[in-house]
Amino acid sequence: MRSEPHRLVFIDETAVTTKMTRLRGRSARGTRLEADAPFGHWRAQTFIAGLRIDELSAPWVLDGPMNRAAFDIYIETQLAPTLQPGDVVIADNLSSHKSAHVQEILKSQGSWLLFLPPYSPDLNPVWMAPAWQGVCELPAAGRLRPCIRRPVAANLLRAMMNFRVG
Repeated sequence: MRSEPHRLVFIDETAVTTKMTRLRGRSARGTRLEADAPFGHWRAQTFIAGLRIDELSAPWVLDGPMNRAAFDIYIETQLAPTLQPGDVVIADNLSSHKSAHVQEILKSQGSWLLFLPPYSPDLNPVWMAPAWQGVCELPAAGRLRPCIRRPVAANLLRAMMNFRVG
């Protein structure tokens, strides 16, 4: 792979939830701090993408958490069509990534899947992208549903498109 780094596709996901609201704040002395926060069950949006040496590949935003069924759909509908025979997909060691269906799809494409060692996000160049790290630093208003899709789908994608590995 050292001679053909363009064949590597690192995939990873990150998520934001509606419960990312600050619980405390500041206001002028003698005045009460008032802010809006939704009530009810929390929701999540997951952003997953593949990172090649020269581009962001197959970005996808999912309404909900990542699980095996969602990962299977992502590989089948988003990532697999972008792969060439001989590509190597590298994923973290998450149980939802270890699917026989995913192995079959990648094998039929002429690609193969490798897993990073457990607890080693520093080996995945996706996490070195500044935009990826900034997802956890959303403003307090990020708890509101419309405000979640915009940072993930627009700002994160724009910053990731400008990120280069090599």
